[in-house]
Amino acid sequence: MNFRLLSLIGGTLLSVGTLAAASMELCPGGSMVANPSAGVTITSSDGFACKSMGYNTPSPGGTVYGLGTNAGTVGEIDPGQMITFTFDQSVNLEAFEIIVFYNGPEFGDPSEEGKLSVVYGDGSTDSFTFRAADQPSTTGIIWSGMGTANNISPMTEDNAGWFEFVGFPLGGKTVKSLTFTSIDHANGTNNSDYAIKSLLFTVGNTEVPEPSTYALMGLGLLGFATMRRYRKN
Repeated sequence: MNFRLLSLIGGTLLSVGTLAAASMELCPGGSMVANPSAGVTITSSDGFACKSMGYNTPSPGGTVYGLGTNAGTVGEIDPGQMITFTFDQSVNLEAFEIIVFYNGPEFGDPSEEGKLSVVYGDGSTDSFTFRAADQPSTTGIIWSGMGTANNISPMTEDNAGWFEFVGFPLGGKTVKSLTFTSIDHANGTNNSDYAIKSLLFTVGNTEVPEPSTYALMGLGLLGFATMRRYRKN
């Protein structure tokens, strides 16, 4: 039995699952970062623009920034517009944040609704929606995906909220690309717009190993133990 080989196998398998976290603030200070994170390409249907707005909590409040397009409501993602994040390698989505998400009535519009379209690492696709809950949206949001959506703070403009979405990865799968769009309910003047504040993702494998992988890991650990005993003797 080649104990050195077993040890190498064990070391390699134990290294699987090592994660490198990357948090992207898309418009820190109000200016878009040209390359927020290595290995990520950001594209837009209508160019890019940053959005700023005041928030009330956590105390003492301040100004928060997000990324939208450079058309329609500048600095927001309106119906028919999109922003896509494409990753050089599959990643695990951990969280994202949006700002200036309204409940609609400020312009006589319906509660706003956004959409997140996902291409997974295995090539399969899925989509999820987030919609402003009962009035006002500063306190509630309805999210169709896994994990939870939380209100971070009301914005200083009436009926707008800052929200975070956490508890991923989506469906336990790695992600290759994310596309943010808005849904047009076609019965208002300014519905379904928001800006993306940040993304948090990890690079690495967190999917559950196959039984054969567990067997190899056990074999590798046995190799470690046997090699140590062999050296001691």
